[in-house]
Amino acid sequence: MCIGSSHGFRDNAKYYYLYENSRDIKKYWISNSYSDNVLLQKKGIKSHYKWSLKGLYLSLVSKFHIYDYNIDDINFWTSGRAIKFNLWHGVGIKNIEFKIKIGSSKKHFNKLNLKNIIFSPYIYIKPDFFLSTSDMMDKHFCECFRIHSNAIIHNIYPRCQFFLKNKKKLLNHIKRYESSFLQNLILKKSKEFNKLHLYVPTWRDSGKDFISKINWHQLNDTLAEKNELFLIKPHPNTILKTHLELSNILYIPNKEDIYPLMPFTDTLITDYSSVYYDYLLLRDKKIILFLFDYIEYVKNERDLAFDFNEFTAGVKVYNYDDFFNSLFFNGKKSLSDYKKEEKIIHSFWEYTENKKSINDQLISKINHE
Repeated sequence: MCIGSSHGFRDNAKYYYLYENSRDIKKYWISNSYSDNVLLQKKGIKSHYKWSLKGLYLSLVSKFHIYDYNIDDINFWTSGRAIKFNLWHGVGIKNIEFKIKIGSSKKHFNKLNLKNIIFSPYIYIKPDFFLSTSDMMDKHFCECFRIHSNAIIHNIYPRCQFFLKNKKKLLNHIKRYESSFLQNLILKKSKEFNKLHLYVPTWRDSGKDFISKINWHQLNDTLAEKNELFLIKPHPNTILKTHLELSNILYIPNKEDIYPLMPFTDTLITDYSSVYYDYLLLRDKKIILFLFDYIEYVKNERDLAFDFNEFTAGVKVYNYDDFFNSLFFNGKKSLSDYKKEEKIIHSFWEYTENKKSINDQLISKINHE
């Protein structure tokens, strides 16, 4: 079994590799980066570089290819005979892949895009199986990936199953597998500050700047007064033109995995990102939806598959002043917010209590086909 992600050792593929019981099946991680491969091997991960002889051999003879984005997470050229299982990397309300109707990504998945057919043929390869978390998501994913409902396997995402572990298990994982940056942030800095706020803006196809919408110096001064830390984790595809160096505001590097961090935070600030739906599972956490470009986003960036207001709950702000006030002075959840959140959780996370492991379901599906 080969497992991999084009974005590094992260997302569902990472936690599938680490914690999914694979019975007698041997698991190997396929690294897209030589430097990542070296680091993972030092941590005891059975990792092999994608283009090494061992990496090519394993991906060629492996019965299963398990991945997060598309088959090239492992290797398109060696995937022909493998059973392909896409774990994907987020539930949510945005149209994705072949269902995108607006924005620059629409062209990327256009069937008539000759450039992609030649240089990115892997985006057209359908998975044999696909991980979904609810009946509502089944229909959504089938339309987006052009797959049949028979391909669906129901379960919670491995990365969410992980961050629901108890604190002791989380800390053991962090000490064993995570970077020195995350270890320092979680094991030391989280104890130095009264609160940790995590800002995770989604990727905008246009590369639109979100930095200019916030008065960072005013925000930092108030954070310092209250002894709170504001963490910024841009989307991996976002290129930042400006880096802030302020006492109580910290950038999380692109390669870092925020899922071990999330249970130790007090607030999530996001917008249209799927991380919102993951964070709901932590319950009783504060969430602010900072929607400074809502009209422009749904008109020009990415069309939505579901009604935004129906499938989001809590504090929604559309400018910096309201965001500032919600972060420090308002933003408490009402009883109706809690009820709506539970309804949303059921819509997106219907199968969180599935007792069968993902692997057991995968093998069962294969045996019955």
